[in-house]
Amino acid sequence: MSIDAAPSADIEMARVLHAALGMYLASNGLGPDLEPLLYSIEEAAERLGLESTNQLYRRTSDGTWPYTLIGGLKKFSKANLEQIIKIQAREAVSKASRDALRAA
Repeated sequence: MSIDAAPSADIEMARVLHAALGMYLASNGLGPDLEPLLYSIEEAAERLGLESTNQLYRRTSDGTWPYTLIGGLKKFSKANLEQIIKIQAREAVSKASRDALRAA
């Protein structure tokens, strides 16, 4: 396998595993409406309520927000999104605290 083929092979493997997991869960009585295992940057930005993907690109590039790298592409798991939400909440509280101190 060439280096160029590796990223597409990784993505294809993730799709195969996702489909197999879906069939397994469906055969065990769980609904077919599965959430994706990984979200694209656009999907993650939408789920996080961001106006554009630029903030997501910037914050992952500087290492502030977590992401999963698969085949050279940034993807986001549910755990990544939960961590980002916690980071956003922490930053909002810190900003509110700073603003309150300035007002006092």
